[in-house]
Amino acid sequence: MEFLNELTDGLPRDIFTFILIILICIIHINAHRLFYFKSIHKKFWISFFGGISVAYVFVHIFPELATGQNYIKNLNEPLLKFFDYHIYLISLMGFLIFYGIEHYAYKSKQNNSYHNQLDNTENHIYYIHSLLYFLFNFLIAYIIADEEFSSIIQLMLFWFAMFTHLLIVDYNSFEYHRLLYKKYTRWYFAAASISGWLIGVLLYVNHTVMLILFAFLSGGIILNVIREEIPEQRQSNYWGFFCGAIVYSLILIFL
Repeated sequence: MEFLNELTDGLPRDIFTFILIILICIIHINAHRLFYFKSIHKKFWISFFGGISVAYVFVHIFPELATGQNYIKNLNEPLLKFFDYHIYLISLMGFLIFYGIEHYAYKSKQNNSYHNQLDNTENHIYYIHSLLYFLFNFLIAYIIADEEFSSIIQLMLFWFAMFTHLLIVDYNSFEYHRLLYKKYTRWYFAAASISGWLIGVLLYVNHTVMLILFAFLSGGIILNVIREEIPEQRQSNYWGFFCGAIVYSLILIFL
């Protein structure tokens, strides 16, 4: 992977991360066009990307949370002494919040379909769901811009895992909101990525806050993957999921 170091040699880090964010924005704006593939191919690739996200969670995020837990335990903060597993509780809170809005979005779409024959969620659920994932995209872009990754390779591994994961988020939002996603949401998500990057570049946040943000984000990532891959009605592709998880696990291990 030396070519990545050579490619970015002399390129300011902010410019490089901005390019990565622009690529994410392009996906947000055009993702709905990718969802019209034949069902078998679409399910394979959605599952493949889900496998990549799971691999990143197990091989990288969980160890990072363990490291972050040890760091916070050593802090002399009275408030934190009330909790034994601070980082894990924050991750759990992220999981529960994302699970809650996904649960109500699913129920809302069913209700709207039954009573109004509309293939999308009700408006108030749409606003809450979109706001939560605006923050989700904001945090990802913020971490890309602000986090001090140990190498360009580690930055790219995080970016690619989030890049593919956001395709799942876009797919899920498109399934829930349809016309509103095409008209508004994709632009909101792109704006969230740009603003997250900008704040990450302009403002310094200490290591403890970054750990908290990363833990909360990890809860959302875990929920998104479980939601997309586990339920039977999603008709996910096992071998696509398996291949994505194994391939990216090997990449993470050997790089």
